[in-house]
Amino acid sequence: MGKDIDAVITLSAPPSFQGLGVGPEVLAEVTAAKLFIAGNEDTGAAQAVDAFYGQTLQPKRPVILTTGDHGTDILSGNQAGIVSTEMINWLERYVPVSKLVSGA
Repeated sequence: MGKDIDAVITLSAPPSFQGLGVGPEVLAEVTAAKLFIAGNEDTGAAQAVDAFYGQTLQPKRPVILTTGDHGTDILSGNQAGIVSTEMINWLERYVPVSKLVSGA
């Protein structure tokens, strides 16, 4: 599953959405580097970060921000600087430069 994917970043991702679910058996198959991000006031999303982190293999990193922002609002909220730095560092570490430059 996803052998061509080098990195995954989630923003307030739920364990299920509109009938689609991600359980331990699916997460165990994700070999890409995983960065899970949520705000501490977004309780459900923060709990999902903990669950996803516990159900996946390395490389992985949980980031719980001090915010109530949810989803893409995290990118422009009070923690935007921190989250953009985390995301850029993650991509630079796990996505080959050739893919970043060519978009391949």
